Amino acid sequence: MIRYTAALGKLDFKWSVLLAIVGLDLVWMLADGWRFQAGSLVGPAILVTAASAPLLIKRYRQDELIFSLCESVIFSMLLAWSAAIFSYLGVSANFPLVDQSLAEADKFFAFSWADYYHWSIAHDTFQRVLVEAYGTLAKQSWLVVVYLCLTRRKARVREFLELTVVLFAISILLSISIPAAGAPKFYASAVHADVSGWSHFELLRAGSLKLIDLNAMQGLVSMPSVHTVMAILLCWAVRRTPLAYVVIPLNIVVLLSTPVVGGHYIVDVLAGAVLTVGAIAVRRRWYSQTLMSENFTVAKVRFFS
Repeated sequence: MIRYTAALGKLDFKWSVLLAIVGLDLVWMLADGWRFQAGSLVGPAILVTAASAPLLIKRYRQDELIFSLCESVIFSMLLAWSAAIFSYLGVSANFPLVDQSLAEADKFFAFSWADYYHWSIAHDTFQRVLVEAYGTLAKQSWLVVVYLCLTRRKARVREFLELTVVLFAISILLSISIPAAGAPKFYASAVHADVSGWSHFELLRAGSLKLIDLNAMQGLVSMPSVHTVMAILLCWAVRRTPLAYVVIPLNIVVLLSTPVVGGHYIVDVLAGAVLTVGAIAVRRRWYSQTLMSENFTVAKVRFFS
């Protein structure tokens, strides 16, 4: 009973963080005159309703596997949308850009973004592989969540979702105070990269875009790199499973693609990596201490019973 209660507490934790993000999104949008694109919420509403439908049937709701799968899918969808909205609101805060500082930090690590970009596009096969790998992250996330649920790795999927929601929140909060337009725009005089994927950035900072279209959101968080965060988390989530033989090599390529395809400085990638490894270490230490405390409580109850 004690372990079951503890499990519910951990489940509540990830939902509490998600609800805090959703609440902040709604308050910010209402206070600052934001609105949703007409029809933008229809698709998400249909998806959430479809994922929730099995839980309306008692037999399925009480099935551990079906409940875990439905809950994890619903949580992942809501997290993706609420985090995207939060990132847009954060960009609109219009803090001073730090691109110059990030470029100088790259030099400290002897990394030339422009040189790496030129080398990459000069090797067509390499560039195509990077582009394809970079675009797999969302699909990988769904694959990992479904795989962990279907293989009944409840602790693993809980850990993955908890770390994901916390790191999304931290990454976006950090990016609000240290925003960057991105390496392709900063080095525009030296390279001619396609920056259409970040076209909303300047509009948001100028206050001329206050419309949320969930069907056309752009990834605008530069520092730290969220792609790096997710690449490492996905590898950690599938450790010592058959899926690791696919996910880990693929995400090594994702990390290589992040500066070129994602437009990140190398320090964005390093910051994302340090943040993620640190969060994993803290979470595991906290979980170990909690488990030790639970075991001690159980032993004490048995001793006095």
